[in-house]
Formats: sequence, structure tokens, C-alpha cells
Amino acid sequence: MKQARSLALVLTALLATGCAQQKAAPPATEQQLTNAMATQLAQIETLLVKRCDAEVAATVEYQTKMLDEMSGMNVGLLALAEKASAPPVICPEPEDDPLNLGDKFVLGEVERVFIPAVSRGFDARVDTGAVTSSISATNVRLFERNGEQWVRFDIPSSETPEPAKAEEGEAAAEGEEQAAPATTMEARVARFVNIKKASTDEPQRRPVIRTRVQLGDYVTEAELNLTDRSHMEYPVLLGRKFFQDIAVVDVSRKYIHSSENGQKAPE
Repeated sequence: MKQARSLALVLTALLATGCAQQKAAPPATEQQLTNAMATQLAQIETLLVKRCDAEVAATVEYQTKMLDEMSGMNVGLLALAEKASAPPVICPEPEDDPLNLGDKFVLGEVERVFIPAVSRGFDARVDTGAVTSSISATNVRLFERNGEQWVRFDIPSSETPEPAKAEEGEAAAEGEEQAAPATTMEARVARFVNIKKASTDEPQRRPVIRTRVQLGDYVTEAELNLTDRSHMEYPVLLGRKFFQDIAVVDVSRKYIHSSENGQKAPE
């Protein structure tokens, strides 16, 4: 009980002391309140100004960026407008060339070839079943020259025989024709080739010569074996070695690169 009474007395003393101190503090004057309000207003105004400046700066930066992007868009639009106003480029369509298939040309079943060595043109059959090419030759005779094998032969004329002329007023025999003279040639033998014919079991050994051959615009050094083709319709035969890798054959056509009665003049 004594301790409780002592604690109560202490608390009463402390409360009395606090009240005395509050009564002792002087009240704030009107001027002090005005100054405090002015200080707070100034601080608020400073904060507002800083915040406004920051927002203005951000707005200016954003506007500048947008103007730059719009300027770039305008340049692109102008370029598109110029491109649209330009006349369109029209590529010419490739022309169909019936004589040319890419890197190959077309040959007919029969073509006209020109052989400069005899200054004469010949009808030639283009034969995909034959390997080598040949030309009609008669009186084939082999001989040596400077230690090399050579051949002498006659090439019959490719011209149509003419009617025989009457001599000394005598009438020509009916139906008699005079053949154009053959051309005798000499050439070095490039090699020999064995040709097996269906009518015989023994292969036929033929000399092969090399000579220039022109077919249309195509000129090449070709190998021709010599054989008597007088019983054949065409004096020259062109085998696969002549046109392989450079031409294809259309057997439904003839004289694609020349006329039937003539040949392209050599250049």
C-alpha cells in the first residue's frame, strides 16, 4: 500500500510540472505564422517549377524525335512517289529460235554441206545410227609421202549429169547423159576404221581423212572415211561424232540450214 501511494504521488508531481511548462511557453505571433506559410508556399512553388521544367524538357525531346521520324517518312514517301512516276522497265521476251536449243542447234535429216578442199557442196544424210562420217570416193589408192601414209581418190561430181552433146553434127543417142568430171584429191591418212556391214561378215577397212566441213554457220575439222557411195542417195553421211554435244536431229525436217539446191557460201 505504501508503494502504491508513493507511485501515485510521483505521477501527480510529473503532471503538475508538464502543465506548468505548457502554460509557460509563449503563444506564436501572427507574423510568425505568416512567415511560416510564406516559406512553405515558396518551397511548393520551387517544386512545381522544377517538375514543370522536367515535363517541358521531356515534351520537347519527344517532339524533336517525332519530327525527325516524320522527316524520314517524308523522304521515303518522296522516293516512292518518284519510283511510281518513272516508266516501268519492260524486259523483252526471248525470241523463239527454231534453229537453236540453248547451247545446241537443230539439224534436219538431210542437210547441205560445203567442203572447201574441193570447193563443192554435197547433200548429206544426218544419221544418228552411224558413229563415223563418210564421203563417196572411188579409185582409192594408198601411197607414202615423206614417210607418212597418204591416199589419192576421186570424188564424183555432185551435179546432175547433163545430156551428152552431139559431136561433129551427129545426134546424141536418146537418153544418153554425160556425167560431170570427178575431182581427184590427195590427203594424209589420219587413221583407218573398220566398218562392219550387215551384208558381209568381214569388216571393211577404210582410210579416214581430216578436212574442213561447213554446215550453215558451223565450220569444223571433221573426219571422213572414204567409201563408194555411188549407189546411195546422198554422197555424204554425217555420223554422231560430227554433231555430238553440239546439235540435235529433227528427222521430220530437211535442209534447215540451207536450201535443197544450194549451200551457204563459206566465209
